[in-house]
This record gives sequence, C-alpha cells and structure tokens, in this order.
Amino acid sequence: MFGEQRGSRRRAARSVRARSLLRLAALALLLDAVAAHADPFADEVVSFTAGPGAGFGQDKLPRIVLGAPEGTGDLQGSLDVVALGNGGSITVAFRDNVICDGPGVDFTIF
Repeated sequence: MFGEQRGSRRRAARSVRARSLLRLAALALLLDAVAAHADPFADEVVSFTAGPGAGFGQDKLPRIVLGAPEGTGDLQGSLDVVALGNGGSITVAFRDNVICDGPGVDFTIF
C-alpha cells in the first residue's frame, strides 16, 4: 500500500513539474513573439503643444515623429522633424518597447 502511494505521489510531482515546464515554455514563446514585433520607435503621439516659433513639420503630425527617422545618414541632417518652438512640448508613447542597459546606445532623442 505504501509503495503504491509513493508511486502515485511521484507521478503527481512529475506531472506538476511537467505542467510548470510547459507553462514556462509557452511564456518564453509568447515573450519571444512580442519581442519580434517590437520596434525601438515611438508608437503614438499623446500630446503636442506648439510654442512660439513652432510650425515646421506640424502638417505631417503624427506620422513625422512615429517610426524610424528618415534622413541621409549620420551628421547629414534631415527635414523629417517637427519644430516644437520655444517652450513647446511633445509627449509620445512607447507601447511595445523596453529600454534596458545593453552594449552601445540604449535610447536616443534628437
């Protein structure tokens, strides 16, 4: 009788471990899928307040500030910008991003 109970407990423990491993594997796959679709760019303009002198690029909002920057390369400049003006502000949201400390630049605002 005791041998049967021990065997039953061992099977139950193996079953619990197996289910836990399956859950961890499913979570890892889900996180990997989310990371594969994430990009390092702003996803939404939450608010924009133009200050005096603002104007350039406003007609292209929000598209001009979302997604990857466009230009001709490092130190070449770009007209793919919006001018906030003196005291102006913009708030953007990042929906699918996590900023973490890795090798090289981790976060850029220009």
